[in-house]
Amino acid sequence: MQKPEQRTPSCVVTFMQPSYFPGSTSAYNAIVSASVVALGVTYAIPPAINCLRGRKMLPASRPFILPSALGWVCNLVCAGIHS
Repeated sequence: MQKPEQRTPSCVVTFMQPSYFPGSTSAYNAIVSASVVALGVTYAIPPAINCLRGRKMLPASRPFILPSALGWVCNLVCAGIHS
């Protein structure tokens, strides 16, 4: 785990995007579009890993426990929407 001073909040990166305007509008739009796609992929990674490794890998002392079938459906839908 990183120390708090080593993390870069995504809001700071998003706020600074106009400051490194590359000169061309299409290049800037490509950078912003790639950032949006990457953000979507990062939301899909945890449920995808959960599906690939199996839901039995989840800790037993989690705040709430979904029934197995409902948990699988939620993970698959979440991974599918964000990928």
